[in-house]
Amino acid sequence: MVETTRAVVGLVEHGTLAAYPAVEVVVPHCGALLPAILDRWELFATLPAGQEGAGMSRTEESGSRELPAAGLQRLWFDLAGTPLPHNAAALIKRVGTDRILYGSDHCFTPADAVRRQIDSLDAGWRDVADTPWRTLTARNAHALLGTAHDPTKETSC
Repeated sequence: MVETTRAVVGLVEHGTLAAYPAVEVVVPHCGALLPAILDRWELFATLPAGQEGAGMSRTEESGSRELPAAGLQRLWFDLAGTPLPHNAAALIKRVGTDRILYGSDHCFTPADAVRRQIDSLDAGWRDVADTPWRTLTARNAHALLGTAHDPTKETSC
């Protein structure tokens, strides 16, 4: 989680996401530690240039400055791990629901734990967002992949 968070911070801080807007990045585990550090990151990003710890990214072409929240709007986030009760809510509060995807971490997580994660999403998602998680993540996956979404053909796990 720390490594994921540091990698995303680097992508935003160095202007990589802004320089390559066609590249789609999916951040696992509800954004890793990003929701927890975003307030602090934004504080340091708004300090005047040259102060220790200051760091808004500057894109090479334009020299523009991008705040962390704007950089995060370029990313997609999956629900792998333990999204409920806290992580998904914290992420959605910061980035909304339009870029949330389903992720199970199945290759690393035993099948029983994946089933419990799905059960948790089924039971608790209504406390996080109005749109059912399966509908929301299917719609978002279709948007990411550029495919047509037919809500009448929803499938269940």
